[in-house]
Amino acid sequence: MKLKLTVKTICGLRILLELAKFTEPDGCLKGKVLVANLNISESFLEQLMINLRRGGLVKTRRGCQGGYYLGDTPENINLLRVIELFEGCILRLGCDSETCSNSDCCCASTGLNLFAADIVCSAKNINLVQLLNSTTGFSEKSDENLF
Repeated sequence: MKLKLTVKTICGLRILLELAKFTEPDGCLKGKVLVANLNISESFLEQLMINLRRGGLVKTRRGCQGGYYLGDTPENINLLRVIELFEGCILRLGCDSETCSNSDCCCASTGLNLFAADIVCSAKNINLVQLLNSTTGFSEKSDENLF
């Protein structure tokens, strides 16, 4: 099985990492800086920001000192929040009763759902701070929690 995230999800995560990395506690990052740093178009940035603002992960400030900033602390923004914001719920991968008459007793469905639960647990345990502090994307501390 190949699990693939959309470009929107990946770029949304990159935006959040840029905001976590470059903004001071009371500061903002301009859209033009994000566009340049991430090598994306302004229109694509705006599309992504709509979702990120609706999800409470990004806020905006108007004016000459305005721009984008995180809507929550980097410690509280985890991969699960970002993925589910753009991809929807990822918890159930197995069969459902509408498409499979054996879904109640199917071992394959049970196994896929256990696999999905592990993915959710792992994604919940990886936050922006861990991603920024590690070249591999995981700190030693988070590895203990994941496996």
